[in-house]
Amino acid sequence: MDNINDMNDVFEDEEYLDLIHDEGPAHPYQSDDSTFVLSETSSDAGEGSSKKSSDYVFVFTGVFFRRLYRGQLRPREFGKHDVEGDSVHDVLERIWNAANPQIQRQVVFEDEVPKWSEKQHPEPDDIDLFITLYDETKKKTYAPSVVTPRVLATWREKTIKIYAYAYSVKVETAAQYQLVLRQLIAPSSHPRHTSTS
Repeated sequence: MDNINDMNDVFEDEEYLDLIHDEGPAHPYQSDDSTFVLSETSSDAGEGSSKKSSDYVFVFTGVFFRRLYRGQLRPREFGKHDVEGDSVHDVLERIWNAANPQIQRQVVFEDEVPKWSEKQHPEPDDIDLFITLYDETKKKTYAPSVVTPRVLATWREKTIKIYAYAYSVKVETAAQYQLVLRQLIAPSSHPRHTSTS
């Protein structure tokens, strides 16, 4: 965490104060282990980890969807997982690892023409280009870079929709996605009209 003093504001009520003083890491943002914890939601959630969901500072259920473009109304759901961590970084890392298989190479638009990004494979630092989080209770969409400990604390035990954008949030409309399909993904499957003599 960049500023621990800001963190104290998050844990004002007793529930979070109890969490901090539970047996576990000496500091609430240090993990006892470095195991990846993103489990299917079920009665055996958390297998493979020495911590239970209640031992983490931040816990919520993430429903993951794959969007081909930003305005897609009915994206495909690809998983429902408990997202757990002791810091914002931990939570975002777990989200990235769960969503990464759905993410392709970034598309950028130059003068309305789609082009592949120079970077072949997106990295965790590119999370804002490929992921958004939606809190249905507040009807608010968050970029990962604006998620704070205070926001994560309000999500405890809630269900949050997590959208993974296959070609980045830069592909905003169905029309732009069709351009991406025709010009980048399958240009040879859309033959040009030629006259035969």
